[in-house]
Amino acid sequence: MFEKFLENSSNWFILGCSDIESCKIVVNEVCRLWLNNEVDIFWFNEVTGYAYAYLENGISICSCFWNDVEFLVTNFDNWEEFFLDKFDEACELVYNF
Repeated sequence: MFEKFLENSSNWFILGCSDIESCKIVVNEVCRLWLNNEVDIFWFNEVTGYAYAYLENGISICSCFWNDVEFLVTNFDNWEEFFLDKFDEACELVYNF
């Protein structure tokens, strides 16, 4: 999992302490949920400040500026995004699309 994070981060030298902490929060949540093998891609968005772990099931675990994780589900038919507080809610939503 950590190799994917390193491969998909463009420039580690520009990350500030809150950016690094957001990355750590996402990694910790992935580990807490035992999803290490399900991470498809891991990246940091330099524009929005979000760290993401995109899972094989279509859910992204994300955090920015030291905030708690959010679970992002995207409806790829209309590109509507849903930010949810609980992984179970995200799973239910992604399976209803």
